[in-house]
Amino acid sequence: GWLSPDELAALKESGDYDPDTHMEDGSIAGFSAEDQELMRQQILNHLNQLDPLLKAIVDVELKRGNRVSSAGNDYPNAGSINVTMSLPFTDQYASSDVIFSLCNDPHYWYADYSTLGNPQHLLIC
Repeated sequence: GWLSPDELAALKESGDYDPDTHMEDGSIAGFSAEDQELMRQQILNHLNQLDPLLKAIVDVELKRGNRVSSAGNDYPNAGSINVTMSLPFTDQYASSDVIFSLCNDPHYWYADYSTLGNPQHLLIC
């Protein structure tokens, strides 16, 4: 992954990013080192904006070995944040505040969790 355990610890101590996070190499490996760093920072920025309920799921998934492969904004609504995990979710996290949807479409994704508010935030695998 992008960040070693020591780098994760240093990042957490710096206060620049709270949750443990890794990014999957494959999603940006074909880009220059400068572009990779820019993409890495964009992913971290999106993770910092992700709804706390979904961020908590990301934290659990990362601790279980899953990885963040991409992140974006303005989908599905203006102001939305979306984060994609590289593997299927390892557990069920649905609650009264977080909705689970099984898409199971190879053209899109396998499943997602979404928030109820507007703008809607998505955590995808």
